[in-house]
Amino acid sequence: MPFVETLSWMIFSGLLVWAALSDGRTLTIPNRLCLAVALLYLARLPVVGPTEWAFGVLIGLVGLSVGFLAFDRGLIGGGDAKLVAAVLPWAGSAHAGTFLIVTALAGGVLALLMLARYRGPALLRGLTGQALLYAPKGSTETDAPGLPYGIAIATGGLWVAVKAVIDVASFL
Repeated sequence: MPFVETLSWMIFSGLLVWAALSDGRTLTIPNRLCLAVALLYLARLPVVGPTEWAFGVLIGLVGLSVGFLAFDRGLIGGGDAKLVAAVLPWAGSAHAGTFLIVTALAGGVLALLMLARYRGPALLRGLTGQALLYAPKGSTETDAPGLPYGIAIATGGLWVAVKAVIDVASFL
């Protein structure tokens, strides 16, 4: 794997970890982070060739359009829409479907964990008549935060990075 490609995948992975940590702590993904992921894709042009690179840009634009539509309907946050659009070109034609599936599965697991943490006490009280678990200190059972979906998007993107490195290593 050429040095530039290896370095770009490493930086890409680091940016995704940063996005996951940021979204997990503050429910925001900085615009500069999404822009950095998107601009770093420029380094992939010599590696993937113009056709695959252009397809990546196209799929990123489609992802941005769908993401903004979902944002407009209140289904996801704006940072989530931009991060998906920035990661999709990296997935390319070979891994775009896998990226979306892994992201959706990671999002489902994340949603179940959040549900158990914030709604679990109310669900158990309804079943047993008494609280068996307690909500986190300072919150109520209905005081659940939004879902930090950037964690799921980062998981899908990191899966793509690992898969891409394995695919390239198998050709050596």
